[in-house]
Amino acid sequence: MSPSVLHWLARLPRERPVAMLLRHAARPPIPPGETGNELALTQEGLTLAKHLGGLLGPRLAALHTSPVLRCLQTAEALREGARVDLDILPDRMLGAPGAFVLDEVLGGQTLQRLGLESFLEHLISGEGVLPGIAEPSSAASSLLRHLLGRSGNVEGLHVFVTHDSLLAPTVARTLQCPVSPVDWPEYLEAAFYWREGADVWGAYRTRASVCLAG
Repeated sequence: MSPSVLHWLARLPRERPVAMLLRHAARPPIPPGETGNELALTQEGLTLAKHLGGLLGPRLAALHTSPVLRCLQTAEALREGARVDLDILPDRMLGAPGAFVLDEVLGGQTLQRLGLESFLEHLISGEGVLPGIAEPSSAASSLLRHLLGRSGNVEGLHVFVTHDSLLAPTVARTLQCPVSPVDWPEYLEAAFYWREGADVWGAYRTRASVCLAG
């Protein structure tokens, strides 16, 4: 279990809605040249997701997820572990197409042309617009507004299960912090967002600050 998630779960405000942008649980390696969309979670991934659900317990207020299988399975395991009766709500903003990838075909071609490392570097810190891809800062701001809007006024943890390639640039852009390979989110690692008065706060690992936009 991610130490940073345990750290923030003990410190987050309990009297207001908190959006928890969570990377899915562990999956097998993605074969070269494939998207991995149909890869199921490993048994360890399922077990750890259920354990995290148990830690969330009755604080779990809502479950939103990328439509990809491993994210759906993570949401189901969280619900089982938390022992709560919640609908699991597929959310395309958390996948592709979604907040960052506007056109899955064009975006996939851009990824193939640039290579994964350069593609992700652009999402995290690059400028300009790539074919099929939203302008990254605007995409992160749009996603943050989406998370807060979906969380509404219901206190508790509103979980949004997604992918590392969406979580990392959202953290980098909203918290204005560098995200190097060592900062890349692990399985079941999360960023947290909540409102305090007129400000939106975000937290990831050891960093917590007012967000750039929200």
